Amino acid sequence: MPASSRTIGIPQYSDCGESPSLAYVATTVTQVFFIATVPVYLTQLSYRIRVASTSGTATFYKVPSGTAVGSGTAISASTDLGSTPTADTVLNIPLLSAAVGNQAGVLLNPGDSIGVVIAGTMTNGVGLLQGFVEPAV
Repeated sequence: MPASSRTIGIPQYSDCGESPSLAYVATTVTQVFFIATVPVYLTQLSYRIRVASTSGTATFYKVPSGTAVGSGTAISASTDLGSTPTADTVLNIPLLSAAVGNQAGVLLNPGDSIGVVIAGTMTNGVGLLQGFVEPAV
């Protein structure tokens, strides 16, 4: 198979990845929302708040099979889903440099998952959490 000429982190129409997402409401709990079936890089995390929570936060984790979400490797800092962001505005969540290292993103092998720990008070919170993954080729 010929080597790919694409650059990870720069989407190209012909070989763009997936964008797993998790809609959240006040009752959303800690959970997994993406399972890798082939090696992929998580290149971006984003969120959009429709209605702010009281004091809710989201922290993203890389989670191997058989591991609880909160026991995985943190790939983002805790993100405020409350009053800080402006409603209906897409915001990016920085990936932790320790999780990325010198790679173009967080490498997930088959069976690894992306999970999110929801904490704080999610009263009335409504929004969307989204990740962007690209094939590790």
